Amino acid sequence: MCKRYQEMKEYSVKVAVVQATPVLFNRDATVEKACQLIREAASKGVELAEQADVMCRGGSAIISPLGEVIAAPLYDEEGILCAELDMGEIVRSKVDFDVVGHYARPDVFQLLVNKQPNPPVKNRE
Repeated sequence: MCKRYQEMKEYSVKVAVVQATPVLFNRDATVEKACQLIREAASKGVELAEQADVMCRGGSAIISPLGEVIAAPLYDEEGILCAELDMGEIVRSKVDFDVVGHYARPDVFQLLVNKQPNPPVKNRE
């Protein structure tokens, strides 16, 4: 096992992401913190690669509870999507998926509630 790990380690590519936790209400300190992490990585021989400026083009949309597109996705621009909504669709959409009716599968699904207090972390052997 150790030998195989050593072989894999020799051929592996190491990737790291520099992410600085923002210093609240201090943009300059946040930028300086990120730059410091980058300089530190570069001083250790890490090759740095840039990412694109835009990681997500947007794509906000308004979709009805029944799945109808009311306002198409808005990409590559700032904007506000507005639409008139029929709140009755919420009730009508629930007819399509009756979780306690004939679609329910008690032979497959079961809800169990553990009322005993438990520690937030447990070790499993």
